[in-house]
Amino acid sequence: MFIARTARSGAVKALLIVLSLVLVAPFTWESASLGQSPSMTVWAVSDCAKVLRDEAPWSSSAVWSAKNGKVVLYAARNEYVAFQVMVTAEGGDLHGVDATCGSLSGQGAVISADNVQLFREHYLNVTEPSTSMYGEQSTTGPGWYPDPLVPSHAPSGGLPCDVGSGANQGIWVDIYVPPGISAGTYSGTVAVTATGVPASSLPLELHVWDFDLPTETHMPSFFLYQPGQIADAHGVAKYGDQYLAIEAEYARSARRHRCNFSTSIYPEYNGTGGGTTVIWDSWHDDLAERHLDGTIFPDGRGIDLYALPIGQDYPDPADHGGPGSPEFEATFITMLQQFRDHFQARGWFDRCFLYIVDEPNDTGAYELVRYYGDLVDRSGTGFPLMVTESPLPQDPAWGSLVGAVDIWCAGGDAWPGPMQERQAAGEEAWTYNGGEPCAGSQIIDTSGLGPRSWSWIARRYGVECWLLWDVCYFKDIYNDCWDNDVWSDPLTYDQRRSGTTWPDWGNGDGTLFYPGTPRGIAGPVESMRLKSWRRGAQDFEYMWLLERRGMGARVDELVEGIVPMAFGDAGGGTTSWSKDATTWEDARTAMGDELASLPPYAYDYYFAEGYTGEGFHVWLCFGNNAAGEVQVRITYLFNGLPPSERYLSLPALTRTTLYVNPDIGEGREFSIIVESTLPLVCERPIYFEYHPP
Repeated sequence: MFIARTARSGAVKALLIVLSLVLVAPFTWESASLGQSPSMTVWAVSDCAKVLRDEAPWSSSAVWSAKNGKVVLYAARNEYVAFQVMVTAEGGDLHGVDATCGSLSGQGAVISADNVQLFREHYLNVTEPSTSMYGEQSTTGPGWYPDPLVPSHAPSGGLPCDVGSGANQGIWVDIYVPPGISAGTYSGTVAVTATGVPASSLPLELHVWDFDLPTETHMPSFFLYQPGQIADAHGVAKYGDQYLAIEAEYARSARRHRCNFSTSIYPEYNGTGGGTTVIWDSWHDDLAERHLDGTIFPDGRGIDLYALPIGQDYPDPADHGGPGSPEFEATFITMLQQFRDHFQARGWFDRCFLYIVDEPNDTGAYELVRYYGDLVDRSGTGFPLMVTESPLPQDPAWGSLVGAVDIWCAGGDAWPGPMQERQAAGEEAWTYNGGEPCAGSQIIDTSGLGPRSWSWIARRYGVECWLLWDVCYFKDIYNDCWDNDVWSDPLTYDQRRSGTTWPDWGNGDGTLFYPGTPRGIAGPVESMRLKSWRRGAQDFEYMWLLERRGMGARVDELVEGIVPMAFGDAGGGTTSWSKDATTWEDARTAMGDELASLPPYAYDYYFAEGYTGEGFHVWLCFGNNAAGEVQVRITYLFNGLPPSERYLSLPALTRTTLYVNPDIGEGREFSIIVESTLPLVCERPIYFEYHPP
């Protein structure tokens, strides 16, 4: 084609050019002329590595080295572990690249292939790095980044696939270690094939520690989504039967990744002022109970946090006499009181809060926060008010929000000083989103450790919840854009689309999920960044378990070694944590080894009957007559619901009393298993005031 295009300008010129190419690149010419077959290089990296499409193969990673050629993983029971198989095409294109991984076998035990899932990594071309809105040091520059993880069996975009010459193709491997499996070493193989080239295999060695991660998640999160975005992306009617089935798949995926996936549900209401009546049974409760009662989740647990729909537009002041009017204030207070009464009756009250004003940044917005804070106080409902703002205003002229706010949500310089001061005053302190060097970033063009860092930073500074503004931001609606495609355009948030004069843009902001429709999936496609969050949330469970076993100081030592500085402590310096996943895995492995070496819960005590109905009070009383501390695990068993756990450390030669009702909730029938590391005296008194009909 080159000679044909240049023939009119002179065949001699074309011939000289071709000859010069031969002299400059004789290997390329010889390879092409001899028709040399392509070759396939297979290697592996950890779940927090991010390998661009055109990177050269690595010689080692946190889970593999070329020297031994084996993938080595460590896991607790009830934990997901993952790694990436990298396939590099050299000397030509590869066609029909596929991978399989069967069961993992140990001594007399098997982790079945049903617990192993493979994904094809989809690459997005970052041509404009994310701006400093996501952290001065967050972006790692342009390039083809992997992020969406398409299930290998997906109708479109899965495996097998082709890999262009000189390019990488990542294949993500998820392994779930089920409860009840024996501790020990399990072995398996990932087989990789391609048309016309020799097959390759990666030996896999999984070491399972002798402990379980809790079913409950102890790293609180609040990850928002908008039902309309999910409905539009999947081409279904919002709240229709098809939508509800798809939304349930998103929620279950979030639960598997240990994040609280939440949206607000707006009930219908009639009237105004003191005559306002919220209509719960039209459709609100049918939608809300799926999440709050946990009926859509296999484990039957409801979500942990829920933002009430009451805000600046619900009830709309324009429909009730205008802001500041007695009619509107009576409407607001009456509605909030009905939410309290109804949510208390349904058992939902304790998980709820109000999120009315987002990021106030001028005098008017501060006045609005104080106004709504006063209305909430006057309602007497006890719902906490959350605001995404620092306790220290950017401009002192705006005044203070202290006294109006119950939950502060801020990052950057607000931590540790101002936020920890509010915690000391009895208020809650959250943070949100990320950006280096203050916290890992949520964008695509950054380190694969970004969201993993959040749980470690939360432990380091006492953050009580991590909020992410959106995880299903499929259309850039906040910038007046309804036609961007998150599968091909990584700029999910771009203020230039709305003509902003100080534009900011981010690659992947708001998309921990991708809509599965283009891949033939009636549900979500997960992202590598979601997996990074899961890794950190599971790390937090290690920390939580060690804390419960009296080893909090050891946890703090490890965490401070991984995250020397974050938030305001980082100042304008460089990011303090290592970008080498090996460093993080070493710390996690140290925690796993510590937990596995702790003395087992060798002594059991069983209490078959317990009840927290009206007038019933259940207690556990412990007598530790040993000369050393005793660790105790309490398991509550329910009818039709998963168990829950409580951990105690009993000092030597002491008596300890635990009131059980707050652990259980009201109106529950249950049994109790108490396990301890040393013998102790254990009693379960029940006191009751019962008046039969």
